[in-house]
Amino acid sequence: MSSTRPTTEFVPEAQEVVEEFSRRLLELEAAERAGVEEPEALNAAFRAIHSLKGLAALFAAGPIATLSHSLENALDALRLGKVPLNAATLDVLFEAVESFAALLVAHEADAESPSIDPLLARIDSLVGRVRPERTATELPGVDESILGVLTEYELKFTFQDKAHEVKYDASGRVFHLESEDDGPLTVERLPAAVLTHFNANYPNAKILSIGAEDGAGDGVLTEYKLKFELNAQQLEINYSPTGVVRSLEGEDEVDD
Repeated sequence: MSSTRPTTEFVPEAQEVVEEFSRRLLELEAAERAGVEEPEALNAAFRAIHSLKGLAALFAAGPIATLSHSLENALDALRLGKVPLNAATLDVLFEAVESFAALLVAHEADAESPSIDPLLARIDSLVGRVRPERTATELPGVDESILGVLTEYELKFTFQDKAHEVKYDASGRVFHLESEDDGPLTVERLPAAVLTHFNANYPNAKILSIGAEDGAGDGVLTEYKLKFELNAQQLEINYSPTGVVRSLEGEDEVDD
């Protein structure tokens, strides 16, 4: 049950975040209809839901935290090109906006929250996951009410004399894995769609450097930059994770 502090502080702030998320969805809907990409709107939508998840966990708003976490996974998959941005996907995301509104009304009224299980199943289906049955989680010294809003688990360990870090979501899915010898970004670690397009269009190019950016500042790569030499020209091409060319710059215009 909520207290005066969450009702007066949490609900208005959460509503602002949900409104921001809704605005970004409208931008994505317009871009989808126009057949263009809108990576900034997608990144902003992801950041809004990430903020809402943290806010809900802070104020022990379990259902809102759970829905936010599920949405965050779907939006991350969208950013990585694993899920298509189409009308069906947008329908699910807009449904989440309506569910957040209902959950906030229930939270403010100190009433029972409406069920979000059908929506969670639809969100999970977007990324090809089957929602597992909930199982009890036990951590020594951690209250059950806190466990109810935990959404990420991080493990750091040493294996074969190397340091590793793995991050899990609440369902046990690994969403981040790195080791101390990952090293710099190389051709072999580029997304297949990026490498396929580049090799098909610039077979004789010499790659000079490879870079990447995480638009939201959270470590998830959303753009890949290749500097290369072709016909005595130095060029730079920027790709989305799905192999879509976002820009091409160089001394002279080169047909893509």
